[in-house]
Amino acid sequence: MTLASILQKKPPHLRTVTIGPDQMVQEAIDVLCRYRIGALIVQDPSDRKVVGICSERDVLNSLCSGNPHDPGTTPVHAIMTPDVIVAEAGQGAARALRVMSGKHVRHLPVFDGSELVGVVTLGDLLRELYEEDEVRIHSLSDYQSGSHRGRAF
Repeated sequence: MTLASILQKKPPHLRTVTIGPDQMVQEAIDVLCRYRIGALIVQDPSDRKVVGICSERDVLNSLCSGNPHDPGTTPVHAIMTPDVIVAEAGQGAARALRVMSGKHVRHLPVFDGSELVGVVTLGDLLRELYEEDEVRIHSLSDYQSGSHRGRAF
């Protein structure tokens, strides 16, 4: 199963939610809450280039640090994570999960060439891998018990 196939199962309005680097952190908080998501892709509005990611963790760190930022006057680029770990749409879910685990990220922007096509989350990947394992387990169980006989696949 590829990341592209996982993205197809997500509602279109939740595949990619973005914000501009010069928008205020308060706007990011509002969007995160409105869509009930954990991260926003930060895109330059002029060329749509991904310049960072702004996660719930980034927001909380900016508010709870020794020098807290005012979300109403602080631009997203001041708190975002600029080095974004990304994946290709044709990449497999298991490989993406290994990358996310190794890099300690929960949101992975997915590209088809140079085009951002969506974001997969740790939850998306775990759900898909779990469902895939369930199908395998039931198929093997049916095969072992002999109940597969006479059924067309």
